[in-house]
Amino acid sequence: SIAQRYNTLTEGATCDDITPNAEVSVRLVGGSHTAEGRVEVFYEGEWGTICDDDWGIGDAGVICRMLGYPTALSSKGNAAYGEGSGTILLDDVQCNGDEANIADCSHSGWGVSNCDHGEDAGAECSSTPLSATVRLTGGDTAAEGRIEVLLSSNEAWGTICDDDFDYVDAQVICRMLGYAGTLRVQSFGAGSGTIWFDDVACEGDESSILECGHAGLGDSNCGHAEDIGVVCIGDAITSVPVRLVGGSPSNSTKGRVELFINGEWGTVCNNGWGFADAKVVCRMLGYPGVIGTAGVDTFGQGS
Repeated sequence: SIAQRYNTLTEGATCDDITPNAEVSVRLVGGSHTAEGRVEVFYEGEWGTICDDDWGIGDAGVICRMLGYPTALSSKGNAAYGEGSGTILLDDVQCNGDEANIADCSHSGWGVSNCDHGEDAGAECSSTPLSATVRLTGGDTAAEGRIEVLLSSNEAWGTICDDDFDYVDAQVICRMLGYAGTLRVQSFGAGSGTIWFDDVACEGDESSILECGHAGLGDSNCGHAEDIGVVCIGDAITSVPVRLVGGSPSNSTKGRVELFINGEWGTVCNNGWGFADAKVVCRMLGYPGVIGTAGVDTFGQGS
């Protein structure tokens, strides 16, 4: 069995002899629609499941991208979509969030698990690019207040629960608003609507709260008395509109980068232009990542 194969050595290292992405595919089973379900992985000729130990939104995001969805709405545990069968192929999965395949993520080894199928992991994917807008409400200045979030998939503002929310998470919020830093985290009273985020866990370098770990969009055990706020410092930097022009008429995800400043559209010179710069533009447009960069008039000259 797969488990036996990886348990024959008691020390040292065990390397896999296949190309990680070549024979690994995934599917979602047991959901109410095709974009959600129990995560099942096909590896070495058999379908198996993933244990929910350490399973989070970043891991679910990798699964969703493998299936062609732009992002994950939530990660599920405790066999939320029913118990699977066969080998539990992955346990203790820890993705950085930008992997192209679940095989590229850290895990305990193929077929190595201390779980049963009552811990099968699941995922819910979004069929459209998801973006988030934030604002601060109830403070004495524009730089402080209760954090409220508007998702591109919903027309109503909601809040963030204070469970596990700390200075690092607040830095991401202040950065989204264009502020240089964060002074402190504090409450600014109860809000209303959906509590969109709970158990937020950011690394600190994310450009959007959507990139941080969390319990799942709208999944919360909080009341609005636990709504969290921040006090940001530094002058806010006004965001500028961006668009992609000159790509395929049927594909809006590529093109010449244009910015709207002082009442007119202009272009960006390719000197020093790289993957990280393109990634910022893609995030501004609501896409989770970037495939590649282009220069030297690849998409035609602007004006």
